[in-house]
Amino acid sequence: NGASFGSFSIPQSTAATYTRTQLVPTPYAKLIDDYQEGEITVTVGCDPFWIASGTNKFGIPNPIFYSDYTHDVTVDEYMEMIRLKTSVLLACACRMGAMLGGACERDCEAMYRYGELLGLAFQLQDDYLDTYGDPALFGKEIGGDIINEKKTWLWITAMAECPAQMNAVLDKKLTDYLKIKEIKEIYDSLNLPSRSHELIERYASEAVACLSDVAVTTAAKDFFKALAAKSTTRSN
Repeated sequence: NGASFGSFSIPQSTAATYTRTQLVPTPYAKLIDDYQEGEITVTVGCDPFWIASGTNKFGIPNPIFYSDYTHDVTVDEYMEMIRLKTSVLLACACRMGAMLGGACERDCEAMYRYGELLGLAFQLQDDYLDTYGDPALFGKEIGGDIINEKKTWLWITAMAECPAQMNAVLDKKLTDYLKIKEIKEIYDSLNLPSRSHELIERYASEAVACLSDVAVTTAAKDFFKALAAKSTTRSN
């Protein structure tokens, strides 16, 4: 399997350069709008995420995630995507700190897993805040993920559980304000804010559990526990 763009398919485990002209006939118009500098280098090795790289409209190279350009994404696929996008960065930082501190391999692995789980909680909270946060505290206007139909846990879950209602809202071609309002009403009807927080707290708790046998001081453990707790309640 590989990444498929309507009739234009890219085989898995290949790397090639595709011109904008080649990609234009596909349904991924948003990708073309975002990456219009001439070419996209595609490396398909971890289907279904289609991790690729391209040059965006500002001339800045950055990764492209297949999940941002397809409607067919499951919650499990999304969780794996954010693990690869966000969690491993925190995990590597935690492991490197443990290595520099002279920790044994077992403790290094435990700290890696702590960071990995904390990263999941962090990203899920970020998704929550984009829809339900206070703009004054969050630092930007809320609702951007809904406007852009970004595949977050909230969006994917709502699409899976209420596809007819979600598609009915999207078919209306509403203003941004009304689109945010009506999508949030669907989220609320499914109790997604509470369910999202339960998931966030679960990952934070699992992260803390990784610290149980790590050979660090009580003060150090308290620091990492507080960091995990902050990830579940942060407002920015």
